[in-house]
Amino acid sequence: MNEPIIIKYPRPHPLFSGTGDSISARAVNRELEQVVETKASAEKKQAICSLYRTFEEGFNPGWDGYNAKPIDYASFASAHDFLRVFPQGRALPEISAYPTGEIVFDWYHSPSRQISVCFQSDRQLVYAAKFADGRIRGRAQFSDQIPDTLLSLILKIG
Repeated sequence: MNEPIIIKYPRPHPLFSGTGDSISARAVNRELEQVVETKASAEKKQAICSLYRTFEEGFNPGWDGYNAKPIDYASFASAHDFLRVFPQGRALPEISAYPTGEIVFDWYHSPSRQISVCFQSDRQLVYAAKFADGRIRGRAQFSDQIPDTLLSLILKIG
């Protein structure tokens, strides 16, 4: 049986700091405290939890021990939405963050089969893939579903 995951975010994101009384702040805090009710696999639930941990670890400036920017909430939200619509039963990514404040997903099978997807704050997905027959780079706008070109590249990894 698939059990819901309860994810509570311990403090407001810096974009919504202050009194926390704005409509946006209340909406974000409600979203981050809600139960993630899904029929997702255990692996997908783990990936969602990994995303939240990455976001929390990158919450403050300099989280990398140097001069990293805090992870951008819009990048986090896009990555979260991406995971929610990612097909069940497929290999899930390793999740990390760039020092520029973006979330990045990596799928790695071998040196000649890998892809990275960076979630930018404007819901743009920037990706780079490497296959035995060459490299592919591109950009795609993310809305409610994963762009077909990008999904087909990810599925080629494994």
